[in-house]
Amino acid sequence: MLSSLDDIVAILRVSVCSPLLSLSTLAGLIYQGAIHPPTSTAAQALSALCVVVLLSHATVWASRLHRNGWSRTKRLSAEEWAKQAIVVTGGSGGLGREIIRLLSEKGAKVANVDLSPASQYSGARYFHCDVSDAEQVRSIAQLIQREIGQVTMLVNNAGMLNGKLLLDLAEEEIHRIIAVNLTSHIYTIKAFLPDMIAAKRGHVVTVSSVMGHIGIAQVADYVATKHALVGLHESLRYELDKK
Repeated sequence: MLSSLDDIVAILRVSVCSPLLSLSTLAGLIYQGAIHPPTSTAAQALSALCVVVLLSHATVWASRLHRNGWSRTKRLSAEEWAKQAIVVTGGSGGLGREIIRLLSEKGAKVANVDLSPASQYSGARYFHCDVSDAEQVRSIAQLIQREIGQVTMLVNNAGMLNGKLLLDLAEEEIHRIIAVNLTSHIYTIKAFLPDMIAAKRGHVVTVSSVMGHIGIAQVADYVATKHALVGLHESLRYELDKK
């Protein structure tokens, strides 16, 4: 259900909440209003909704530009992609496997860090590791550096879901989901980020969810970790501004 909700939000962004659709609808309403003054409350409400959607997209666009130093992100060439060494946690299935497939198609060298290998070849080197174990993360980071080179991008994707009511969760389940969904991100960042800072190049990608911004019943523990990831990534970004 969680992935379905994320999919619904993504579909809405490119359909009903698309800036192009809102702009064309608003232009049509303005044109009709110039010929026949609007009297319909529905038309006025639709116009207001289109303005809200456009302002929302404009705010997001401006925020991204501000965070990127008011410059647009440059697309990498095939030669530049071939120089990228990327670590993806939890890449053996689901979204992680798809991320690896896309990155591999770009020509990047990809390391899949997971507890079990992918059932099908995904184009990545597999490295066995429990990312909730700090010592294992430190060891695998050193091995990856030797095997595929200086890591230029870290994609923290590993995650799990209990799917229980909060009061039904065992203590072990609570500790495990926090360790996998949140603490592991801190371990991997501490393992790979220092070398990126020293090289003055690199990216840290945090895979959260729409659940990082809202709440929903029966997944309170999962939602809490996703909210924490949003806060972690935002705070890390401000810390890196000082580097």
